[in-house]
Formats: sequence, C-alpha cells, structure tokens
Amino acid sequence: MISRRFTSLPIAGLVAVLTAVPPPLTAEEAPNLGELRGVWRADFNDDASRIVVQMRDGSIGIWDGNSEEPISVPLGEPDAKGHYGVDPAAARILVGFESGRARVFDFKSGEPVSPPLNANPDLRPMPGFVFTPDGLQVAVLDKDGSWRVFEIESGQLVASIPLPAGSGDSEIPTRIQFIPDGKTILMLDPTGTLRKFDAQWKSQGRPMLHPNESAYHIGAAVSDDGRYAATFDSPGENGPDGKLQLWDLTTCRPVGEPIADKNGVSARFLGRGDRLLVTPGRGTTRVLRVPSLELDLALPRHDDVEASQALPTSDDRGVFTFGYDSTLRLTDLETGKPAGIHSSRAQLESVITGPEASSAWLVFDNSAFILQDHYDYYVIRLGLEKMKPVASLRVTDFLHRTILSPDGSRLMTHTGMSGHERIRVFDAESLTEINGEGP
Repeated sequence: MISRRFTSLPIAGLVAVLTAVPPPLTAEEAPNLGELRGVWRADFNDDASRIVVQMRDGSIGIWDGNSEEPISVPLGEPDAKGHYGVDPAAARILVGFESGRARVFDFKSGEPVSPPLNANPDLRPMPGFVFTPDGLQVAVLDKDGSWRVFEIESGQLVASIPLPAGSGDSEIPTRIQFIPDGKTILMLDPTGTLRKFDAQWKSQGRPMLHPNESAYHIGAAVSDDGRYAATFDSPGENGPDGKLQLWDLTTCRPVGEPIADKNGVSARFLGRGDRLLVTPGRGTTRVLRVPSLELDLALPRHDDVEASQALPTSDDRGVFTFGYDSTLRLTDLETGKPAGIHSSRAQLESVITGPEASSAWLVFDNSAFILQDHYDYYVIRLGLEKMKPVASLRVTDFLHRTILSPDGSRLMTHTGMSGHERIRVFDAESLTEINGEGP
C-alpha cells in the first residue's frame, strides 16, 4: 500500500486534508478507486453504486461506488482505449474504441448489451455519440462524416445521416437533441443548420439556418413540449454581437426577428417551454415569454459589464444568479421577487442542483497562490430554505470538476495536476468521504 501523511486543520467546523502526492497508478495497478491516478473523466450510474472512469491513456473501467473496488477493469478487450458516453437513465455506457469499433455495456455489470457496432467513431468532438431518451438506440458520429444510428440490442443500423461537406474541418461541433418523449429529434450541424427528424429518423420540414454567419460556436435548445427551438451563438470577446433565433417546430420557420446580444448569447427553455432564460455575454440576463419574446423578468446583475450566470432550480420555480461579486441570489420565477441570498468572500465558480429542490451545492475558489501550486477550493451544500451552509468540504488540490450523482446521494471531486488526477467520493448530504482515509 502507498503510505500517506495527513494533517487535519479544523477551520470553523471544516476539516482540511493535506495529502502527500503519491506516484501515479494505472487502472490495473490500483487496488481501489482512491489509489487511481491519471483520471481523465468519471461519471456515476443512476444510483451511484457504480463509477465509470476513463484514464489519460484512454483505458476505461467500471468501479464499485461503495467499496471502490474494480468491477470491470478494463472495460472491453484488454488494452482497449477510447471514449465513453452515458445514456439518459445512467444505466448503459457506449464506448467508442480507438481501434475503430463501438459497443454498449451495462453500467452495473460491465457486460456488453450490444454486439460490436459497425461504426468507426470520430472521437474528437464531445459528445461523439448520443442515446435516444428510451435508451434503445444510439447515434454514433462516424469518421466518414455521418451520424450512424443503431438498435442497441441487435446492433442493426437503422439510419445514416450525412453531414454537410467540410464538417470535419469546422470548429463548430454537430449535436443531436431530443424532445423528452423521443418523438422529435433535432440535429444541429456545423453550418449552423438545425434539422428536424421524426422518431424513425426521417427528415421533416425545412432546414432552419441560424442567422449569424460570423459565429464560431452555435448552440441550440428545445422546449419540452416540442413546439419551439432556439439557436444561439458566441462570436467571442470583442467580436460582433451574438444572435438568438426562436423557431416554430411545427412549421420550421423563424418566430420574429433575431435577438442580438453583446459577446454572444445562450438560452434554455423553462418549464414546458412557455418561457426562455437568456444569458448574454454582457448585459442583463433575463427571462422572455414564448413565443412573443417580450420581457418577463430582468434578473439581478452581479457585475457592471459581464452578464450574470444563471441556473434554474430543479423544480423550475426559481433561478440562481451569480457572478464576480461572489454573491448567489435566488429569484422566484412566479413572483419575480428575491427568494434568498448567500454571500462569500471566495469566488463562486459554479452551482450544482440535484433532484431535490431543497439543496444546492456551491463550488468556491479561494486560491491565492496559484503560481506556487497552492490551491484552495470549497464545496458547500446550501440549504435553500434559509440559504445557509449545512455541510462543507475543503479541497487543497487543483479542482477540475465536481459531479453530483443522478439520484443526488453522492458527490465526486476530480482533482490533481497533470498525470496525478484522482477522484474522491463523498456523501452528498454530509460531504463526508466514502471509504476515505481522511474526513
């Protein structure tokens, strides 16, 4: 076993754990998940009983989320390398192998649930594959420049959708999105064209071309009821204005004129789709009515120049906003009135919501000596009734990602410098480490 030295520092009820850096261990060498080093990506399954891990070298394995022992390491054939994607139910994993194959595996057992799929996955974009909402089909972006759609159980190819010529050279990724019921499919290609398909992957309606040719990043959102979609772009700092266009998915025609915002814009639908949360690069983050696009609510500003970041609560009844002032504000979307505020001296980096609307997890960066490789992050579970911290943990290593399990029971930190990246798993409610040597 690898020896470690820990120093516990009690800080106002918070315990800091300073860990000596061990040498890197590969998936085959590590006796448990906590010893693993060189972790590139990781995700939970539906009930947090399993964790899929992709290493820097491309090897992929499944680990037990409670005992942290290996379940299927490596996943697939020995020495296989690749990238993975998880289905909406977090019950299956598709692995695109560097050798030019793809296969779907059960997330709990690690056993294959599909034959090898006849696809040569393009592993450059993320995501390069996407599951249908029912988890019965998967679309794989092939190196031949097409989306290839397979029935998972049989491995049968059910559709092949070519992308426009030159798509492989574009910086704009191609994406596929679904209405929750799976009856409508939208594909945004690198030209900024949104195309509509039915559940059998048959093209429907006319192509919807985003109205900003100067954009280098284009995104799309679709309402849960399938009536509307929005396309939007980010032309970059000090570039031309970004644009947002609302589309009627029944007619595949634009609704009104594009909305312009400084330094780009993004959007997401709220509820069933009668309101749109609009976040520009600069200016005022706001809620618009759909389809009129009239102003419904201007959200609080957290900086004189940059727009506030915004995230709806899990029940869509409120919206969090935050920015450079290190303050989190909660606004009631029905009344438009403030519903709570939490302030800190540390910089608020991100907000994570779970399946329950009673809590949120805040990630703070309080690092003051980054050039000396000293890092200081905090993860706080915030009780939303009183907007007060109810649990906390301190991370004294570079923090890449903080991941909450789909059921909200576990939280994972992905930390470490290059080649020494690791993951640690915590109880999401108490933020105490699961099977850890430290608190």
